[in-house]
Formats: sequence, C-alpha cells, structure tokens
Amino acid sequence: MEIEPQKSVLLVEDNADLLDVIQSYLETEGFDVFPASHGKQAIDFLFALRGKQPDLMILDLMMPIVSGWDVLRQMRLQPRLDTIPVLVMTAATQTIPEGAAAMIVKPFNLEDFSRAIHAACRSGAGVPS
Repeated sequence: MEIEPQKSVLLVEDNADLLDVIQSYLETEGFDVFPASHGKQAIDFLFALRGKQPDLMILDLMMPIVSGWDVLRQMRLQPRLDTIPVLVMTAATQTIPEGAAAMIVKPFNLEDFSRAIHAACRSGAGVPS
C-alpha cells in the first residue's frame, strides 16, 4: 500500500492572529504549513528551496515590506515557481489578480476558505485525502 505524501502550503499573512488560525486549520486538514509574516520572508523561502516546491501558496495581498502583489509577480517570472497555485486573500479587490489560481475576500468563514483552497488546488496541486 502506497502512502500519499503530505501536501505543503506556504502561508503568507501579516496578521499574526489570522496566521495562527489559518495555520491551525490547515494542519488539522492534513497540510504541512510553512508560515511567513510578510512577502520578503515568502520570497526568501521560495528562492532558498532546492527540493520540492509547496503544493499551494496562500498569499495575503496587502502586507508590509514586500506586498503580495509583488510576491505574485516575482513568482510568475520564475519558471520553477510559476506552477505553484496561489490562493490570494484580500479585502482590497473583487477581481482575481493575474497569476492567481483563486481568491477569497476578507473577512471570510472556514467553509468559504475551504472552497477557495479546493479551487486553487484544482489548478495544479492536490489536497490531502
């Protein structure tokens, strides 16, 4: 019997409380979560990886240091990062940014969040069974 590997998520959110809540939820859903509190941490993490890329990135757009918009643009310029599906979280827009697989508007509930994760994962990554 083959065991399916655990799916990984790079979670980028500058609100510490929301980061903790989302990380806890994702971990209970079977994801391996790598948290980042701003865009520069996310970019540094992605560019330092030499092995397997995250199966999904959940990205806040409005952040200090490096915005989610800039993270998304930088990712899409790198062939090895271009295939990572990105779920953006924002209160700033109602339109899915170019390069994102799915979007959820803040504030949101866990049911909507779960649907958004599945929508983003359908674009390339799987979700835990």
